[in-house]
Amino acid sequence: MDATDSNIIDLPPSLRKRFYESVVFLYTFRNLLKKQTDGTKAPDLESITDKSPQATFFCFVNKLALVCHSRRGRDTITAFAVLQTGPIEYWFASNNRTAQELEDVRRYVTTLLNTLGQSEDDEVQDASLQEDSPLFANLMGQVLEFNRPHIVETHIEYQLIRNIDFCIDACNKEASQPDALFVANQLQSLKTLAEPSLEPGLDNAQFIQHTRQLLLSISTSYHLPRFKQYLSSQTRQDREDSNHTPWTQLYHGIGRLQAYTLAVKTFLSVRLRWRDLFESFEIIPIPSSEPSADPPSIRRSSSGIITRLSKDPSVQSVINSKPSLITQLDKGISEAIKRKHFLPIVHAEVLLAEHILGAERGDSGDHHIRFFNEAVFGRYIGCSKPTCRLCELYFQAPRTFTQELPIKVRPGHHNFYHAWKVPDVLVGEEKQAERRNRVLEWMVATIKDEAVRTVLRGFAVRSSHDSNTYPSSPFSNDGGSMVGGGGFGDLEGLERRMRLMG
Repeated sequence: MDATDSNIIDLPPSLRKRFYESVVFLYTFRNLLKKQTDGTKAPDLESITDKSPQATFFCFVNKLALVCHSRRGRDTITAFAVLQTGPIEYWFASNNRTAQELEDVRRYVTTLLNTLGQSEDDEVQDASLQEDSPLFANLMGQVLEFNRPHIVETHIEYQLIRNIDFCIDACNKEASQPDALFVANQLQSLKTLAEPSLEPGLDNAQFIQHTRQLLLSISTSYHLPRFKQYLSSQTRQDREDSNHTPWTQLYHGIGRLQAYTLAVKTFLSVRLRWRDLFESFEIIPIPSSEPSADPPSIRRSSSGIITRLSKDPSVQSVINSKPSLITQLDKGISEAIKRKHFLPIVHAEVLLAEHILGAERGDSGDHHIRFFNEAVFGRYIGCSKPTCRLCELYFQAPRTFTQELPIKVRPGHHNFYHAWKVPDVLVGEEKQAERRNRVLEWMVATIKDEAVRTVLRGFAVRSSHDSNTYPSSPFSNDGGSMVGGGGFGDLEGLERRMRLMG
């Protein structure tokens, strides 16, 4: 049955209002805060110690999603799951792609995986050791061509070229500091290699040739301790004042470009370990959700939202002690809920999970869909970006609410995106609607607790970038833990919080 307005079971109006008021308030309040913490700084993932088989597989799924995130912004954020229902199946979803765009992704991923599957072991082994090998160049060329818009607009033009002159000049002014001139020379070399990729009128072959040279140079520089440590030091200093500085932007851009090299290395490593992932497979796209036709109606008054948010007088006292904050909050809320900004969609990870779980429920409700090596690895959905806070909470919801096997996703970056919604539930799925409502009630209670803590502490754990500066590698141990698994949770605390909700 197709989801149309007439056959969708709507959220209860009160729940919808409470959910979006809590989310918009916290989203706005966090964006007003200037003080940041180092709590979300990504770990250094470039050591050469081997990952476990599970971590290597998770990295592979994430990287497959990464090389499908082809444009700047949220629309092409992509999630993948690898299923083993017989032949290997790769199910994927994107935040907001058309049917034709999803088909383009399907063809691209099919070609990429076939290239790996049809290559001989000695070719793959050689490519895993040599970035200038024919197979590595072939794979990287496919990735660069498909991701050209994102690479050019975001990583090269916006993050690298826009900031690199400032950083070179800063190094030259600090010539007496250890490694400053060395780093200046490295950055000048990267600038020289990056500029040709931005020349107008390049065909894909020319773009690939220029960008490959840039990535080879980044790969060399990225593994020079003097270079990386100097950039890391400058980035840490800048973060004391702002996350959006030339050093932080440059370092993030270099890391994101290096991620494409690591993605290809990951594919080669996994091909050597699990060849069956690249043989007789099927790529299955999941249609993107439609943005909400009727954006949620919430109060524009921060004072009114705060009153519903918590009955704790200390919260109101903190807000009232800063009159200008109320004005800024009201302005921020009004801006956040403008129609052009407030068209909630189902994020890719949640959309993909619900399609898998929906297929399991089916007509009989007892059909189990097996993930790849599920007995050892569990159930995992990878994504091109770390999980946002609302998706993180959705997957953490107590299993007593959902009665379904847990699915793990990437560690989150703690950022809220208010244009978020749960998947539609159709008429005839009343039990599923009840489960959805219980999950959202739990999320509202948790978000309210987090909002209160944020107000009282005066800061939020938040990352200015929703992708990691440090690219994850299958050749290093990832210190992060997976999100999901949703234990039974603090049900007593949940009931107490629900009683306090306005």
